[in-house]
Amino acid sequence: KNPIIIDPFFHLCISGFDAFDTPNYAPLVTLGTSLDVHWHRIRSGSHGAQFRVAKAMSRDVTTLRLFPGMTLSTVEHIFSPPIKGVILETFGAGNGPDSNQEFLNILTRAHERGIVIANCTQCIKGAVSGAYKTGVVLRRAGVVPCLDMTTEAALTKLAYLLSRYEQQEDVEQYMQSNIRGEITMEEKAKFSLNDNDFIRKIAEAMSEAEGTNVDKTTNRIVKALGPVLLCSSASQGDTDMLERLIYSRVDPSASDYDSRSPMHLAAANGKIDALSFLISKGGDVNALDRWMGTPLLDAIIFGHDDCAQMLQKHSGYVVKSEFISRLLRAASEGDAALVERLCKFGGNPSDRDYDKRTALHIAAAMNYFSSTILCTVYFAAITQVAQHTSG
Repeated sequence: KNPIIIDPFFHLCISGFDAFDTPNYAPLVTLGTSLDVHWHRIRSGSHGAQFRVAKAMSRDVTTLRLFPGMTLSTVEHIFSPPIKGVILETFGAGNGPDSNQEFLNILTRAHERGIVIANCTQCIKGAVSGAYKTGVVLRRAGVVPCLDMTTEAALTKLAYLLSRYEQQEDVEQYMQSNIRGEITMEEKAKFSLNDNDFIRKIAEAMSEAEGTNVDKTTNRIVKALGPVLLCSSASQGDTDMLERLIYSRVDPSASDYDSRSPMHLAAANGKIDALSFLISKGGDVNALDRWMGTPLLDAIIFGHDDCAQMLQKHSGYVVKSEFISRLLRAASEGDAALVERLCKFGGNPSDRDYDKRTALHIAAAMNYFSSTILCTVYFAAITQVAQHTSG
């Protein structure tokens, strides 16, 4: 075997013995009174291939480190030709200015021109995560996560991939894949309910170990794990898993710690088959999460009109206060598409907030006179007035 030692590191100190560190991976070699090589941590080459150094590297790559007060002109300049790839150094777990629509538009336009944009954290340790809203917004703008790669490793990898692959999709796919040990996050273990009921297996194992009653143990496990597994299955559109879980006496309206039900997750992710299945099993189409959001609101916000129509057909609704706040926020952000969807599914652009301001007031105050947002709100208001008049 020909070991390929890839150890993404930081140069921490210019004079100390501990000058280098691998923040997201244990040391490959320890130097003390002896030189200890930890071979079990070293990635080996496949098929006995000879070690080869790639010399053809694209030079049309750069990094963009976000900081408070950065101007949009600076960002625009970074994405100017001949740049083909940019490593975006973001805050925390991959967060950026998600409420700055102009910034997001620059990223979107750059991605549409074929520029590969990869998201690295500015933190020394940790990884870019898609769990937070800001990370999700960047992902929608075309930014791919680098997981726990260091900026140095990500930049080198991007230069290599751009020199080898012509298609943007190929480069983005490999940027998120572990090629030579540059990504050290371990793959999460997977489980399946194909052979038997997962929950009952655990219950039987606990019963054998503790001599407890299987039925009582099963009930406790179903109550603890059922909502989590049900929501996860709904978000993935796995109707087979949903059927098995509901057969195991899990309530189809069971919610997670944020009071979000499987219906919320299916609607937010556009999984219409899972949504239809949950409705057929008596799931609550108007379940409220901790933010007073219903499944219909999730379907509207994430642009899944087919799911929204199905929920409305089964008497789904949105809490009026949420309709108003979402409509005003969409108007303030210049999101014409969301304003249109909110009005399409029952939002009233004439509704007012606590300051008696409508979406039209907000759009005007934000200088969206020349944008489609103002026209969308205006014509939606006229349409609703006409409907009320004719009625």
